[in-house]
Amino acid sequence: MKEIAERLEALHAAYQRQHQIYTDILTGGALERRYIDQGDMANLLPLLTRKHEQMEAAAADDGIIRRIQQELAVILQLEAFSLSQAKEAVPTNLREHVERLTEVVAAVVASLEALEQQEREFEGKLQQWLQGPDELQEQQQSTAKRRAKRAYKPQS
Repeated sequence: MKEIAERLEALHAAYQRQHQIYTDILTGGALERRYIDQGDMANLLPLLTRKHEQMEAAAADDGIIRRIQQELAVILQLEAFSLSQAKEAVPTNLREHVERLTEVVAAVVASLEALEQQEREFEGKLQQWLQGPDELQEQQQSTAKRRAKRAYKPQS
C-alpha cells in the first residue's frame, strides 16, 4: 500500500510540475504578445528559446508520468492506467490520492487548452507580421508606379 501511495504522490508531483510550466508559459504570453505586436524580434527570440526549454521540461515529465502510470497499472493489475480504474482498484484509504490526482490532471488539461489557443493566436500574429512587410512593399511600389505614370503622363 505504501508503494501505491508513493507512486500516486510521484505522479501528482509530475503533473503539478507540468501545470506550473504551462501556467508560466501562459503568463509569459502577455510579453510574447507585446513583442510580436511591436515586431520586436530581438526580445522575442530569447523568450521563445525559454519557452522551448520549458516545453522540453514538460515533455521530460511526460516520460516520467508514462513510467509511473505503467508501474501503477502493474501494481494495481490494470490492463492500462486510467484514473477511473485506479480509483476503483486502490484501497479505500488511498482514493483521496486519486481524487487529488484527478484534480491536477484537470488543471493540466485546462492549461494545455488555454496554451493551445494562445499559440494559435501568436502563430496568426506572426504570420501577419511576416506578411506585413511584403504587403507594405507592394503598396509602396503601387503608389510609386501611380506617381511615375502621372509624372510621365503627357500634359494637356
